[in-house]
Amino acid sequence: MLLHWLANNIYNDNNGNMRLNFNPARRDYGFHFYRNADNPRPLPILPHQHESYYSLGNLVHNNNNDALALPDYVTRRFYNSRGHENNRDRVILRVREEDSNQFIVDEVYVTQHYPPNGNTGTGYDPDNTYLVSFNLLTQIQRLATIDRNDIPRIYNVEINHNSLQELENIW
Repeated sequence: MLLHWLANNIYNDNNGNMRLNFNPARRDYGFHFYRNADNPRPLPILPHQHESYYSLGNLVHNNNNDALALPDYVTRRFYNSRGHENNRDRVILRVREEDSNQFIVDEVYVTQHYPPNGNTGTGYDPDNTYLVSFNLLTQIQRLATIDRNDIPRIYNVEINHNSLQELENIW
């Protein structure tokens, strides 16, 4: 859901650059600066000083968390469950800042924290860190947002109570 939200909050400019509709340096939507200092490093070392990594996905309430501005479809699963797998997913952006305080996205990654109690700390798991292509982000932008109540009508299926529970887990 984080990736879906992100794909719909970036746009292609006339030069083919993907730009953000928000400012990650200002911690919009709960983004925060990511140093890429985990050992082993899950991401490549940045070659230029004007590039930075920013991470999105920490949905835990605290005084500095603007993740509350994320829409319900992104945060619903987190707030409805309190399991061990909760709050591990992350999206990381490699961005360059232009003079006009505009940000260009050079790379997007999906990753996760190591599982709790695995004696690996709280770092990101490099074995579960993946570069997302801009083509995939563009395809995600084209996806319609479907409410679960629309599924029977659109796909001509009947949903029983067990299926509804499975949908709750997915959504």
